[in-house]
Amino acid sequence: MFQRIRSNRRSQRKFNEQRQKGLDEISIYEDITLTENLRIALDHYKAQGIRIPLDIVLELQYTDFENMYDAVVTIENRRHNWKLENSKKVGM
Repeated sequence: MFQRIRSNRRSQRKFNEQRQKGLDEISIYEDITLTENLRIALDHYKAQGIRIPLDIVLELQYTDFENMYDAVVTIENRRHNWKLENSKKVGM
């Protein structure tokens, strides 16, 4: 019985890994209209394996950046603020 449970857990873990691998290959930004410089910046992050929260992307989708550097600086500022907001402890 325990052997069957371990086997099921292994197969479930393998399924989850394959599923996540498939999800990683799908770009969630393809259906969103983005400026060219923002798209280049997001591709830069994707190549490094860094995921940008969707709410940051949606916030910046109508901002017209002059170059990719401006987009990266803005994204980094938003990521920092996002991290601070989401790491606040309850009751403080």
